[in-house]
Amino acid sequence: MKSLRFALCLLPLLACQDGTPLQPELTPSPELALAQAAVSRGDQVKMVPAPFAGDWWVAGVDYTGCGGDPSLYSVFLEGSGTGAHLGRYLASWTVCWGYDGTFVFSDGTMTAANGDLLYFYGSQEHGTTHPFYPDGTWELTNGYYDGGTGRFEHAEGWYDCAGTSNETMTGGTMSCQGMISSVGSSK
Repeated sequence: MKSLRFALCLLPLLACQDGTPLQPELTPSPELALAQAAVSRGDQVKMVPAPFAGDWWVAGVDYTGCGGDPSLYSVFLEGSGTGAHLGRYLASWTVCWGYDGTFVFSDGTMTAANGDLLYFYGSQEHGTTHPFYPDGTWELTNGYYDGGTGRFEHAEGWYDCAGTSNETMTGGTMSCQGMISSVGSSK
């Protein structure tokens, strides 16, 4: 009986003598593998995909100026949906428009399911465009993430969106893609 116990105790040691682990290694997703490769090369920021989608609606309009500029007006928007790294989110943002319909600036906050905040913005100065089309669709390109709270404290990255508007342009849908720095990689 003692020899059986001795053999059972040695079995785990002998089983791995060829160097293979007891459990197989997990193969990372292609996105995670690319991000890990970038970090191993010495890059400081590890970027991961950050898609999100949802609905948006106009919460208000202010024609008395935007950002201190009386030649602009403000549109206050809200939205909700789901996203990678966010879970179920709520968002609020302001867009400054010229009276000629020119997009000038936007900034806002997304609140993740756990309460962490992710800040985002876009501006002509940084190459953001935001056209609306006659068929009721729209695009926003070159939007940026800029910090937040919790796991988004030092977040950075970019996003592009496309969506629809209802006939009165007071609501619609959005679908966005982009990349965001992973937790802790931007410190």
